[in-house]
Amino acid sequence: MKLVAFGLVLLGCLQSLAAPDNQVIALYEMRMMLTDSRSVLKDWNNNQVSPCYFDNVRCDQDGSVIGITLSSSGLSGILSPSIATLTTLQQLLLDGNSITGGIPQELGNLSNLMTLKLGRNSLNGSIPESFGFLSELQNLDLSENLLIGNIPNSLSNLSSLNNINLAYNSLSGEIPEQLLQVSQYTIQATI
Repeated sequence: MKLVAFGLVLLGCLQSLAAPDNQVIALYEMRMMLTDSRSVLKDWNNNQVSPCYFDNVRCDQDGSVIGITLSSSGLSGILSPSIATLTTLQQLLLDGNSITGGIPQELGNLSNLMTLKLGRNSLNGSIPESFGFLSELQNLDLSENLLIGNIPNSLSNLSSLNNINLAYNSLSGEIPEQLLQVSQYTIQATI
């Protein structure tokens, strides 16, 4: 009996000494690229073994990150491409902050992503062509940013998309025909 108890204590100690997984590293890198005026990311550090203990992060039963909820959290800075290593991510909510810079092309690798909300920031540049690979995407909000250029034709590949908001940007060109079939869309562009 004492041996079993000792084994459990030893196992607990070894787990606390284990190296953080790639998800922890990705979230920590994301934190390092952002200014956190409200300390909502204070526990996002690279000493954690599991990201499931981070505030505003949701994991599935296997310990994989499936949600990041940081809407209107007072964040500024730029988006880290390391987010794309969170391959099980289904929901990324970063709307209503002061995030600047371009949208990382790498976000197109998040093949399980269902909801992407980056609206009401100060993101600039163009909408990544790689977003056409987000085959599970249902909700896309890029409204109220500083985005320019054409709406990528690749967004027409998103057969699961049922809500898209691209309003209040400086987009130009034609709206891909398939996007007009989406059940709820708000697209304001300079044509």
